[in-house]
Amino acid sequence: MNTGHGYHIFDQGTIDEFKELIISIGEEVQSIQTWFTVAEAADYLRCSKRTIGRAVQTGGLRAEKLKTGGERGGTRFHRQWLDAFVLGFNARRLSLTQKRMLEEL
Repeated sequence: MNTGHGYHIFDQGTIDEFKELIISIGEEVQSIQTWFTVAEAADYLRCSKRTIGRAVQTGGLRAEKLKTGGERGGTRFHRQWLDAFVLGFNARRLSLTQKRMLEEL
């Protein structure tokens, strides 16, 4: 269900399915990798890098810009922010319930 603000609200069944999907991706990878590049985030969410970029520009996906000394700074995504995005949560303003749910994933 689209709320009209670019965020989606999912029913409990969809959330449960998403939890199972994340677990099935591979617990080993999830426990090892916490931060993702744009390309890795796109692979993790199974979308294009362009979709990631648009989500960041619209504020739907939280990102951290690295301040590297060069011309191009890298963008990084915390796994919890990626999971929040898929669930339609605003990673900048997570409720206590949402934080607990994301920690369980």
